[in-house]
Amino acid sequence: MLRSLFLVFLLALSFQAYASPPPPKQLHVGAIFPLSGPAAEHGVAAKNGFLMGIAEFDKDQRINFEFEDDGYNPKNTISAYRKLTRSSEIDILLTTGSGPSNAVAPIANAEKIPTLALAGDSHVAIGRDYVIRLRISAVDEGIQLAELLNKRGYSRVGVVCAQNSFTLEVCRGVAMGLTQKPVLEDYVLPEEADFRASIERMKQDNVDCTVILLMPGKIGVYAKQARALGLNVDFAGGVFFESDGDYKSSNKALDNAIYVMSDPSPSFANAYEKKYPPTASIGWAAIFYDAARILSQLHSNDEILKQLKNLNDFPGTLGSYTYKNTENGDSYYSFPFRPKIIKEGLYVRLEEAHLQKPDNS
Repeated sequence: MLRSLFLVFLLALSFQAYASPPPPKQLHVGAIFPLSGPAAEHGVAAKNGFLMGIAEFDKDQRINFEFEDDGYNPKNTISAYRKLTRSSEIDILLTTGSGPSNAVAPIANAEKIPTLALAGDSHVAIGRDYVIRLRISAVDEGIQLAELLNKRGYSRVGVVCAQNSFTLEVCRGVAMGLTQKPVLEDYVLPEEADFRASIERMKQDNVDCTVILLMPGKIGVYAKQARALGLNVDFAGGVFFESDGDYKSSNKALDNAIYVMSDPSPSFANAYEKKYPPTASIGWAAIFYDAARILSQLHSNDEILKQLKNLNDFPGTLGSYTYKNTENGDSYYSFPFRPKIIKEGLYVRLEEAHLQKPDNS
């Protein structure tokens, strides 16, 4: 009898050793994107890219997700977060924009919800163990833009900057990276729409390039007003330059403007345009497509944060993702930004052969 029981025990152990592990539980993702308002084209592209990634990579259909619209308004972001967490238990939170992410990050961190934030402002993640930014810092973006301006040989750079946590950090990076400091740093309110005073100061200081670091919906307005007032200099900027809305409102004044931005593979862009209308915000779509791929690789709901922080040379359509953690506690994924240029409404790579600044005489 004892021998029989022992054999049954051994068989049970053997079965446990070779049986397949239980399937992972459902992963519940809450995404807060600007699906309306001034940044809606970016938010809609981000949503579309995420849905593409889920369809392609979530083969077991174990990722559940809910979208909420914050209109790129931090107050709305908090309301959207509360709505998501009231309706169900969130395993991972996705946010877009430095302002909205700054508003909700301390709450999500305190409630120990792993958060992936598309935010350039390092303060979103500094000192918050549960928050990881989905891109390089705004300061690094500004430094890369400054390096591009240095290569083009600009010596009298003027900067107009919205008083926003993200754009102010980009502006700081530009000032740090320029060989010669900006001759003018002009600060305006984020909602400002009349830029005549700023443009006149650019003309008086005889700038040879104006860096436009304004909020979505304001960049094209500035460029159009500048041309109308006779400021015929080159324009430069950052990630917000990829905008159909701003290009149209500029009345083509943004043609030949240079900027830095992540750059998805042509294969992704082609696949996106087969499914959705073409968009200048293809970079926003690509980053959340890659985020969906990252989430699909999580092998269980246990230690989600640890898995997210173990990312190293992860292949994405924007390049290779590697998790970084700085001495001051910033936490983010690093992947390449590239010099780009607007050509007749198209957003293309700025090749080395075209780095020399144009002759506007």
